[in-house]
Amino acid sequence: MSSDSVLIERRADGLLDIVLNRADKGNLLNAETGEAIIAALRDVGDDVKLARITARGADFCAGRESPMPPPGSKPSAEMLRGIVAAPPLALYDAVKAARVPVLVVARGRSFGAGCALACVADITLAEEGAEFQIPEMERDIPPTLVMSALVGRVPLKTIAYLVPLTRQYKD
Repeated sequence: MSSDSVLIERRADGLLDIVLNRADKGNLLNAETGEAIIAALRDVGDDVKLARITARGADFCAGRESPMPPPGSKPSAEMLRGIVAAPPLALYDAVKAARVPVLVVARGRSFGAGCALACVADITLAEEGAEFQIPEMERDIPPTLVMSALVGRVPLKTIAYLVPLTRQYKD
């Protein structure tokens, strides 16, 4: 299921190639991108031996488009859970539960959801100069979603470095 925001190709050599395709927007994740990646990983057949997630352009993924309702609206907690929390958690869970190893190749910025996506993969290769950051606390956003994704995949000291300090980790 390819779309404009993500290109998905099952290759004859056993590779499922997933390419983030929003270079003009830093490859920000959106609902469409996440749903396409989830579907591709869910539908992996026996012919696939490895899923590789890469990106076009200078950055792997600079985060995600804000799904927050406009100021002044009064969304319910259930609505917020459904549009803000559930989509990225479903994506991270799909990567963790994939039937094949998931490899992320990161370059440039991997911020917020992009950093989490790189961290939950089975293997992450980072180009020299790649930057990883969890900037939620800079914007007064509780980092609970990203922290829940990272626990069990990333050493706790790395989470402690990335999350509360909001510092960039450069490879």
